[in-house]
Amino acid sequence: MSSPSVAETDASLGGQDQETLESNLVFQVTDLPTYGTLYLNTGSGYVPFDASDLAGSTFSDDADLYWVATPGDLQSALSDQPALSLSGNSLSGWQAHGVTLHGYTMDGQSDASTLKFTSEGVGIDGSSFGQEQVPNQLGYRDGNSETIILDFANPVGEAEIAVGRLIFNEHEVGRVEAFLNGTSVGSWTFTGSSSSALLSGALIDFTPSSGFDTSKGTGNGSGAFTLSGVVFDQLRFTATEYGDGGSANTNDSSDYFLQSVSFKEIPSAEFQYQVTDEAGNASDPVIVQIDMLTDTSVPDSVPSDWTDDTPPADIILGASAHNSGNGQGQGNSGTYANQGQSGRLDNDAMTKGPHLVTLSTEGFLAVDHNGNDNPAMIEQPEALLLQFKEGLNSIRFEVQGDLGNSATFSLFDADGNRIGDPAALELMDDGTLVFESSDSFSYLAIDGSQGSSFAIKPVGYSYTNTDGEIVGSTGDDYLFATDADDVLIGGTGADTFKWTLDTQGGDDVVMDFNVADGDVLDVADLLQGEEHGDLTDYISVTESAEGTLIELTPQGDGSGATQSIMLDGVSFTDLGIDTGTMTTDEAIIDHLVNSGHINIDQ
Repeated sequence: MSSPSVAETDASLGGQDQETLESNLVFQVTDLPTYGTLYLNTGSGYVPFDASDLAGSTFSDDADLYWVATPGDLQSALSDQPALSLSGNSLSGWQAHGVTLHGYTMDGQSDASTLKFTSEGVGIDGSSFGQEQVPNQLGYRDGNSETIILDFANPVGEAEIAVGRLIFNEHEVGRVEAFLNGTSVGSWTFTGSSSSALLSGALIDFTPSSGFDTSKGTGNGSGAFTLSGVVFDQLRFTATEYGDGGSANTNDSSDYFLQSVSFKEIPSAEFQYQVTDEAGNASDPVIVQIDMLTDTSVPDSVPSDWTDDTPPADIILGASAHNSGNGQGQGNSGTYANQGQSGRLDNDAMTKGPHLVTLSTEGFLAVDHNGNDNPAMIEQPEALLLQFKEGLNSIRFEVQGDLGNSATFSLFDADGNRIGDPAALELMDDGTLVFESSDSFSYLAIDGSQGSSFAIKPVGYSYTNTDGEIVGSTGDDYLFATDADDVLIGGTGADTFKWTLDTQGGDDVVMDFNVADGDVLDVADLLQGEEHGDLTDYISVTESAEGTLIELTPQGDGSGATQSIMLDGVSFTDLGIDTGTMTTDEAIIDHLVNSGHINIDQ
């Protein structure tokens, strides 16, 4: 009996005889695969080899044989396989059994110093990317996650994964995605917080009642879960935002250590055959070893939109180019909305646009319509329809070109229902376009008109998160307060926090007002007649241990403040107020206005 000695990707069964041509040799399977099923392609179908009639199942050298293993076959074969382990506080403990370990920071990049090994497990050095709270763990911040990749030498059919510091009472959540031969074959979330834990309204896959064993692992926030019933050759670990009902700390989010991985490789399968010549002489049995050759490449970088200054175009899910209607005809605007039905969006509005959306190298969006002059601009009768990844409160665009005489816009909710009537486009004082609504909108249509020749580029947006907070992007956002008690979080960028007379009345908190970023409190549409009155009748500014409190009286008539704004954690010093020289309320208010920190009518 001869053992396998040649590895072949496109394997063939061979035989050699001095008197008989190879094409006249008779092949016969003498021993079926150790697991799985072997099939013969007869030309009219695939016939499995039968253990009770192997002698009658002969074939020639040009026959095609196929081996198939069901999930049940694989699980049975895995039961006898030894478990291989990865763990430790050094790279060598994790790069055993042919496995390689790779780490990526928030910006998606990897280098030799990215991985951090501790007594509690392996994480990522995230100190330069918003991970100051726990810089050595694998963490999630501001819509991005660090990543750890385990790349296996051979396909794996089962793995027990232990993690630590996944703090249960903060509802921290991790995620692992499995790949086979370059294709994602599954993604699972895990937490130890509760048996019915949710992430953005969806059940988390592994919880204390569904496979996350909190008795395993070491240290605080530890536990383990097992991936089975799936074959993979690479695992990618990330973190997510807090699970639903989790911590309200906006400077932190989910983070954890990877403590250990115990895995079982898919075993080889073997079968045997022999060859008989024309004289009836039979060869010794030949062993055929079946291995699954797969490979998922380790990426040089992983997808990331981490940035401090790139315009947040990532919020746009899709764009479609249409004919404009300028709000004419029962609320209809162009070819994207229905005539009648209050002008709601067509169900296929995002896919049926008759023209092309163009994107310049500078990030400006426009419409290319064959009958018009400039493919890099929105002209008459062109319309641009945008769909957003989540419902927005507002979105802000930089503008190139001329809006024309009567260009319009329309907002639609997630179901395509129109929010309000089409309205004219109007530039802000800074030359940008800002669209906002007290009702969350998921679609925006912009219709060109006579004289229009313009393009738009997203520079900021805001939305309401699951905790009811009004949150901005990493760009230059407009955040509109409501008549409730709002918490507003601008994020990085030069953000404008805006109040109006129609929505005044709350006790609001701005969590991250930053003079250095160029943040502004815009109360020009809230205060009435302040340009002709005494500002101290309209605005009161006091400092406390919590921050700086600004109280506003819209009419300036002594009736009392009806709107308060707490700049959380912001002192007079942070605002450039020198109480040694600015000794009056008037001096303090004048400084805030003249420095651009508060915007009023002047």
